[in-house]
Amino acid sequence: MRGVGMSIFDDIRAAGATFRLTEESLYAEAFREIESGQRRDGIWAKALVESDMDQVKAGAKYIKLRVQSLKDEITVFIAEMKKAEAAIQTARISQKAIPTPKPAIRNPPLSALRGTAWGIAAGIGSFIVFALTAGGRSQFEFNVTTFLFFVVTGAVIGLTLIRGR
Repeated sequence: MRGVGMSIFDDIRAAGATFRLTEESLYAEAFREIESGQRRDGIWAKALVESDMDQVKAGAKYIKLRVQSLKDEITVFIAEMKKAEAAIQTARISQKAIPTPKPAIRNPPLSALRGTAWGIAAGIGSFIVFALTAGGRSQFEFNVTTFLFFVVTGAVIGLTLIRGR
């Protein structure tokens, strides 16, 4: 990705510098392996064959071949990481594709309205029965608060009964 004021030529130069620095560190790693006595026998055999069994030339050839081997290991590692990343992304997409079940509505709105209506009717009926059994106005005052108490109580009971099913 180009920065502000960078041309494509600047990008190419930066990529070249990055490549050279990476390659330098790979040569250093190959040299450290040789210094510590580590040697990959397959690469050493190839180096000997390509240098006509000359030990000195084979040493130089070994380093070049080992650097290429390190590059190959990095390439394989990156390819495996990309595969793993793709598998993770696919798993994420497939998880998103599974529809989340919506909870079932236990009481459709119509049932709730019916329950409320029956409750209100029951409340009004209760109010009337209470008023008639109270012996008239002298013992029971017919006021709005008492009427609403019976209606609201009936509505709550009606909703409770419908939701309890």
